[in-house]
Amino acid sequence: MGTSSRDIDEWCRQTVEFVHSPAVVAAAAAMDSGQPLPSEIEAAAHQLGLTTARLPVRHGGHGLTMADYVRLLECVGQGPGGLRVYIHGQNTKWEMFERFGTAEQKERYLPTFARGEWAVSFSLTEPHAGTGNDIVTRAAPCEAGWVINGHKHLVTHAAAAQVIVVLAQLEDSGVTAFLVPAGTPGVTIEPMAQPMGTRGISLGEVKFDDCVLPESAMLGLPGQGLEIGLSFLDITRTALSACAVGLAQRALDLARDRAIDRVTFGKPLAARQAVQMKIADMEMAISAGRTLVVAAATKLDVDDYARHEAAVAKRYTARMVTNVADTGMQVFGGIGYTAHTPLDRIARDARSFWFEEGTDEALAFVIARTILAADRPEPKQSS
Repeated sequence: MGTSSRDIDEWCRQTVEFVHSPAVVAAAAAMDSGQPLPSEIEAAAHQLGLTTARLPVRHGGHGLTMADYVRLLECVGQGPGGLRVYIHGQNTKWEMFERFGTAEQKERYLPTFARGEWAVSFSLTEPHAGTGNDIVTRAAPCEAGWVINGHKHLVTHAAAAQVIVVLAQLEDSGVTAFLVPAGTPGVTIEPMAQPMGTRGISLGEVKFDDCVLPESAMLGLPGQGLEIGLSFLDITRTALSACAVGLAQRALDLARDRAIDRVTFGKPLAARQAVQMKIADMEMAISAGRTLVVAAATKLDVDDYARHEAAVAKRYTARMVTNVADTGMQVFGGIGYTAHTPLDRIARDARSFWFEEGTDEALAFVIARTILAADRPEPKQSS
């Protein structure tokens, strides 16, 4: 079952209306005060189909192509960060079960995505290690199956998840993924301080102390953990880039309205060349980011691999949305630096894109490798 361009246009219109609705605006204010994303907002997003946009039709979703999905996500990105994290997460994590899960694991967890439940939290980052082969959380075979010991942090919505996917070192096999259902003995979840921006999400530390799991808890094969973790990275980087474009577009829209409405010395800000230059620079940067997102999404629809395109889009848009938010604040003047305007939240939310799914430095290495490893003609020999 496909979705026509006309359907997507209407869906995008409804999504923009939703993220700017009084209910979501009120929720954003509550989240900035430390409250979680309200369950009624989650339910409304699910009712609108936003949480199942990419989920395949066979699993109860809409099965959007990436090209259509990024259009929708750009609209989602105009809203508060906590909302887009929920929607983006729901549209991504089902893939690890689809690609690597057993029949039993698929039967148990895939239907939760169609219901809009926060079923899965992904546990990779550690306080004293990186997010790759150097992780120190350990898994070992035991009589009952597996025993896990270790410490993870920055786990999104860990306390609300039905299952935590934890990556651990398995001796002689390497990093391996395991499913840890909520309430498993030996698991302690402690809340962390709320982030500077993207409020409404909860971050947790997860500690595993002789946590015993059955044999069936392994997701994928031994040593396949990083492959599972990286399998949908091109998709998530492209999706986050679309959200960054949406947030930047919101900053531009607000700055434009401010420039038109604000009058100083007898004329609107929009009549001043300095402000016009800022508006033009914002538009150029956003348009370039949108083009990069479309290129990555189109590549994913063709061959499901866009390592270079996704990294370029993510690195550019993370920088772009930060600069655009800052420029928007300049257009607003001093009032833009207060919670009286949405620029306060936008500037804080923008910074989170620098850390999600790869830092600026990590993405630079990805881009460089894809260029330097490309086939090139042999240099000509000098005569």
